[in-house]
Amino acid sequence: MFTKIFPLICVIAATASLSSQGVAKDFVSLLQDINRFSETVEGIELAAGRHDFALVEPLHMLGKNQFKANLFSDAEASVDRAIQIARFSDGLYTPIQYPLLQVAIEIELARENWSKVDEKLEHFTWLVSQQYQGKVKPRIEQAQWIANVRLKVFYGDDAEMRAPHLINVTYLRETTVQYAQAMRLTDDPLYHELLFELANAYRLEAEAIRAGGSTSYQLRRLFPGLDIIEEKRLAVDKRYRIGLEKLQMLQRLIEVDAAYDYEASVMMHLYIAKWHGFFNKHEQRGVAIADALTRLVQSEQDEASVLALLDHPTGLSWERLQLELETPGFNLVSGD
Repeated sequence: MFTKIFPLICVIAATASLSSQGVAKDFVSLLQDINRFSETVEGIELAAGRHDFALVEPLHMLGKNQFKANLFSDAEASVDRAIQIARFSDGLYTPIQYPLLQVAIEIELARENWSKVDEKLEHFTWLVSQQYQGKVKPRIEQAQWIANVRLKVFYGDDAEMRAPHLINVTYLRETTVQYAQAMRLTDDPLYHELLFELANAYRLEAEAIRAGGSTSYQLRRLFPGLDIIEEKRLAVDKRYRIGLEKLQMLQRLIEVDAAYDYEASVMMHLYIAKWHGFFNKHEQRGVAIADALTRLVQSEQDEASVLALLDHPTGLSWERLQLELETPGFNLVSGD
């Protein structure tokens, strides 16, 4: 394997600039790791055979490094082999295969092979939902990972194929919230994340409905198999109300939780204001902003700098739940 790629390294070394020489050096180091894990695999095979359970971990690491080196076919072969050995040794539903399946899915993501990603995600979802063996929180985290990947596929797949991915994202988010409630995790910060992610799923659906096209049409279909399509305005308003309910649930939880301070309360009111603004509910937005400002008594920040969070791209993001006024990359004082 090393000898096949060595000529490429020579070309990089001969033509690269000073800035890219570091990249070439890292690539050489990566290939050395691939060679090392390949030798480990060969050693175990000689000592214990080609199906020994001890091969799972080095094959996993070999596949991850091959993936980093963009050797997708090699990485796929290594990871698939590790999965088969894990299933043979520990059972078809073993949770040992979960990180291996994640790498296998990431390989197809990098290839932009959306149908393969969908196929592998369906199987992974079935394992986590129907055949899970393990603790509650790791199960939820697996479901979060699947939903996050679904969202990536939604943005990458062809327009006419996007709606099912987004529907799956919302379903997974809703299911994990209900599961966390059933498992009495409502006081856990993880549950707070789940509520936030679910609200954002409804926001993304509303955005897609507004944009029109095939995705909007499919999201507004009221009954599977029947062409009964909900009016855009009603479909968007429905998602506004459901998402707002989740954010308000989160707000109440945070305001009674001793682990959070006034900043978290301010931030939740700002999120709710941003939610109203996204759905053009200007009166409600004003009320939420006023509620946020009344909680600034204990803060050293002025009103203008806090309000800047609502409009600055890096100040208040739907990508993750941010409960501190000081946001990385955003200066509240200067507003930049």
